[in-house]
Amino acid sequence: MHKDKYKILAKKFGLPVEVVQKICESQFEFTKEVMQTGEDKPVRLQYLGKFQVKPGRRETVRKRRERIMEYRKNEKDR
Repeated sequence: MHKDKYKILAKKFGLPVEVVQKICESQFEFTKEVMQTGEDKPVRLQYLGKFQVKPGRRETVRKRRERIMEYRKNEKDR
């Protein structure tokens, strides 16, 4: 689906499809990298909105991961 759009844009601008794909996906990769730093800085993407990790969400995810790892460990011991 997206590949077709990338091909159209690549043809229009005379670029390789891979370059067009990188350009289109770079804003989402950047947002992901900023959110993974742990600083909880908001990122605003024009026409899409403002994105940031909710306060306390990292701790919730960390606790959930610990519970899952403990559960898996207990399952192996059985």
